[in-house]
Amino acid sequence: MAEAGLPEFEAQGWNGLFAPKGTPPAVIAKLNAAARTAVETDAVKKRFADLSTVTPDSDEHAPEVLQKLVTRDVEKYRKMLADDAK
Repeated sequence: MAEAGLPEFEAQGWNGLFAPKGTPPAVIAKLNAAARTAVETDAVKKRFADLSTVTPDSDEHAPEVLQKLVTRDVEKYRKMLADDAK
């Protein structure tokens, strides 16, 4: 990507579960608990390994972590694209 004019470009794939804005915190907590349980199963761990995907650490499962990740990436790419347009 540096050769294409984007020297600071760095991409990392990630997955997350999203809910509509205004979803009650209790519903978010319930969905998060279910997702955490699923990620800890042998079947999901095996599937991640089959896909060469890193299983997230338990502290990476919090909704706040995903919110910060999305905000960071949107800002990073927005800045990169704006700088590239100059």
